[in-house]
Formats: sequence, structure tokens, C-alpha cells
Amino acid sequence: MKAIYNAKIITPKKVITNGYLLYTNRIIEIGTMPLPIGQYEQEIDAEGGYALPGLIDIHTHGNCGADSMDSCAKSLKTICDFNSQNGITSFLPTTMTDSLNNIKNALINIRNCKKLALNSRILGAHLEGPFINKLKKGAQNEQYIVKPNSTLIDEFSDVIKIITYAPEQDNDFIFTEYLTQHYPNIVLSMGHSLASYDIACYALERGVKSATHLFNGMTSLHHREPGIVGAVLEKDIYCELIADNIHVHPAWYRIISNVKKLNKLVLISDSMKATGLSDGEYDFAGQTVVVKNNIARLKHNNSLAGSTLTLNKAILNIMKNSNLSICEVVNMASLNPATLLNINKDYGSLEELKVADIALCNEELTVHTTILAGITVYNNNKNEGE
Repeated sequence: MKAIYNAKIITPKKVITNGYLLYTNRIIEIGTMPLPIGQYEQEIDAEGGYALPGLIDIHTHGNCGADSMDSCAKSLKTICDFNSQNGITSFLPTTMTDSLNNIKNALINIRNCKKLALNSRILGAHLEGPFINKLKKGAQNEQYIVKPNSTLIDEFSDVIKIITYAPEQDNDFIFTEYLTQHYPNIVLSMGHSLASYDIACYALERGVKSATHLFNGMTSLHHREPGIVGAVLEKDIYCELIADNIHVHPAWYRIISNVKKLNKLVLISDSMKATGLSDGEYDFAGQTVVVKNNIARLKHNNSLAGSTLTLNKAILNIMKNSNLSICEVVNMASLNPATLLNINKDYGSLEELKVADIALCNEELTVHTTILAGITVYNNNKNEGE
């Protein structure tokens, strides 16, 4: 058995100060000091810092020069390594609108790497496109946008966990209803869509559970046409949020937390391959992206092209621009996405009997230790002993 002590332990509803946590591959016990030291296989002094549940990023394209569309194990390993340095213990590699062959190769690679012991757990894939609206394509490649059809889903239903699509492109909601009936565990998420408020509501009635990067790539809020944003704010569904202070004005962190149930808000990074690297030019699904001051934009039209955000920084941004507690915000990057994916029985929070996915960090949420199912996969704290 292993031990973490002298920690501020972030549970779903409260902070346990001066706490300890005993674990193997699962969490055995959480309590308050004192704890007899010197009898455990591994003992980590958190030195008064935070112990967070391992973070879960359900929408990330890549980092450190690697992309989920690279279709090679080396790239996913690179992404996993960087994830672990930022407390992300589980994630969905996210595809882009590309040729059907390239998407298939990416999904095959994700399927294969899902079986490997990497430094961050691959839960499956987030299929972003190609079933989107050309008028809301954002940084997606218009050349490969197609109408929704189930052929790709049938072939990769074991690996696809979320599908971002434009419901107005789904004639008579045939695709929506087919997936809801045959693959109820796959989350349908509205995004890159020009759907009206009415169409968005119809889609929700037929099984759509979430909205992809709220406000971005969708019909906005207007007093005569509430759009997708209006439907999301009104209805009890999940929504992703890119809290980098660029994609969404920080005032919205306060507004949305007053309008939506907090357990329906999911922080994402939407990170692209420049994350963790310096400013410069990068390829993004066959398009050139210019990163300047950590802001990624397409070179030819200046559209935002993903982010260079990490989830721990997203949590910090929300905390600095709202009155929410650290527990409430951390849930948005751990328990909420786990619940959306229906894996919250095992993942998403620091609770006894759950899998021991843990991130140790300082007050600024800079991670120094990440633990995946009881195994330390990242350690940048020279004071820790194995």
C-alpha cells in the first residue's frame, strides 16, 4: 500500500485539509492526519499542496508536435507523456475532418494504442467531423465535410466515444435516431453547426447529450433566434467549454455557472500540436496554423484553430474569474466528463474504491506528480521518495 499525506485533498464536495490518502491501484482510505509514516511502500509528502483527481480531457487533438491524426503510436505516446505532466490521466484523442481513409487510420491507431500501458489512459476517440456544416467549419477542412452516415460508426463503434456533428445536416434525424438506438453509449454532441434553436431542441429530444465547445462553431444567442447556445443554456445537457480566456470571454464563466447546472459543464483543452511548444507555424489537418502569444489561428483566414491550453490551466482560469469553489471547478475537468462517458463508477473523483488516478500540484495548479492507477507516471518533485 502507498500513501500521500499532508495534502489538501479535493473531493467532489469538499476540501480535506491536512489529509492523507492510502492507495494501491484503487483508493483504499481517505482521512485527516495524523498518519504513521514509515510503513508504506511509497510515501509522498504533498507539502500542503493539492491532491486532485486525475483530470479527463474529452477533446484534445494533440501537443508537443504530435497529433491524433498522425496515425502512429509514437505520436499518441508523446501526447500521453505531456498529458501526464499536466495531471491528465485519461483522454479522448480527437480526430479532424479529413479523408475517410485518414480518419480510419487514426481510429485504428487509437484502437491499438488503447491497449498499451502509456502515461495517460486512452479511453477511446472523439470524432470531430466530418459530419459538420461547412458554414461553421472553423479550422476543419471543408474539402472533406460530408453528410452524417453510420458506416464509419458501425466499423469503429468500439473506439468512438463522442461524435461532434451538425444535426441540421442529418436529414429527418435518421443518423441521430440510428445511433441513439444502436449505440446508446456513444455521446452525440452538437458542434460546428448552423442549427436553429428549434432544430437543436429536436436533436436533444432525439438523443443528443452534449454541445461541443460552447459558443464556438455554432449559432449564437440572439433575442429573436436563441440558436444552439440558447438551447444549451435552457436544457439540461452537457456542454464543453474552452476556458483559455480567448475562445470565451471570462465573464461567461460567471454567467454560465449561474445559468447551467454545474455538473453539466465540462472543461476541455481543444489543444493542438503546438501546445507545449513555442510560437511558430504548424500543420493542422493539412492547413497552416500560426501560433502567436500562445493563440493558434489559421494562416489563410485568421480563424481560431484549437488552443494551446491544458486542463489544469483551464481550472485556474475559471477560479480566477468566478466565485466557484475549487471542488466545483475541478469536477468540471474530472467527475463531469467521467459521468458524461458513464465511467464515473471508477474514475473522475478521489473517493474510496475508485481507481487511484491522482495529480499533485501547487496553489497555481502546476503539477509535480501524476499517479495512474496507483503507479507514478510523472514525478518532477525532487523531495519525493519512491
